[in-house]
Amino acid sequence: MAIKSCRKSLLSNNSTNLNGEVSNLKSDKVALHVCIAECSFRINGFLLSNGSVNTQAIQKSYQQRYKNDSNMSQLVVRSLNSCTDYARNRVQQFQWMPKKGNCDYYPATLLACIMEQVYINCPISKWKNTSDCTAMRKYLVACDDVDRKK
Repeated sequence: MAIKSCRKSLLSNNSTNLNGEVSNLKSDKVALHVCIAECSFRINGFLLSNGSVNTQAIQKSYQQRYKNDSNMSQLVVRSLNSCTDYARNRVQQFQWMPKKGNCDYYPATLLACIMEQVYINCPISKWKNTSDCTAMRKYLVACDDVDRKK
């Protein structure tokens, strides 16, 4: 629900960045996704006022979502724990890049890392053995090996 309301709100408002330029999130999909992630984190209480993430609240939310699937719950929590510092470091590495829609990159980077880890380590029982899924998993594993060595 938070994601839908964030998306609707963000698309209906144009924002002005630090240079006085109007940012149109309808045409900038990266900025839109970054801002949706930040907005939904704020609504769900995952993003604290000092800019840090409340990992306990995120963990509790995932555990509630997967309460009937302990394997998936453990995988998501493990992914969250391994991604927290990694995502923070990635955001710091790219601080020189222009901000997208004045939004914080950290929530989107954290979510992307969690999804990647869940995809790579997906339990066999959940895996759809299609050529697209296999190709994506192979790509993510190769990317993960390159990224984590840096």
